[in-house]
Amino acid sequence: MFSNDVDLVRLEPGLFDMVGWSSQRLLVATGAITSGVLMLNAPGDAIAAGVASGDVVRIGGVAMEVLSVAFSDVVLVARIGEQGGAPIVPIDQPSASVEVSTFRPQISLVHRQVLRSIGIDPDGALAEGEPDVSSVLNPDGLRLLESLGTLHIVFSAAAAIAPGGGPLADRAAYYRDRFADERGRAVARMDTTGDGRVDAARRPSVVPLIRA
Repeated sequence: MFSNDVDLVRLEPGLFDMVGWSSQRLLVATGAITSGVLMLNAPGDAIAAGVASGDVVRIGGVAMEVLSVAFSDVVLVARIGEQGGAPIVPIDQPSASVEVSTFRPQISLVHRQVLRSIGIDPDGALAEGEPDVSSVLNPDGLRLLESLGTLHIVFSAAAAIAPGGGPLADRAAYYRDRFADERGRAVARMDTTGDGRVDAARRPSVVPLIRA
């Protein structure tokens, strides 16, 4: 995928506070942070839970970025900063609640739509020699598009089932409009011949966003 949960939180810092209940919960535990190293208390197991780089871990209610999972009970974390910036070491905490939830299913849905919009079959069912996801040489160029589309469907789905979902519907409309604007700017630079060089530039066609 071109984006992850951290990308979503960079755009919408309060995402898990607002609609975290609609995410997929991976891990609930307790732990301690020292110099950016999160040590999980038993029975917390980050590997078994499927925690990965780019996930968002809430430690004591504060959203942080998962940099990597070193061992089942050791996770390297950082405060969420700008994309591509140096990791920001969080404040040490001797004991705190730990929760990891994800919107990967929604990101995956939008990822498939974005691939189709640039002529790539996400299931790899095109004829031999046709481009696939590895043909996209600038995946970061589609990161924002995928993130905005994901936020749209996350807020749309939440607004549909939450009592008094008006504010959530407003967020959904905001991200729908931003997605449409970004679709007009984004360009997929592609290698369609397999020589490792850009030989095509494709702009996403109209993508019919649907609710998750």
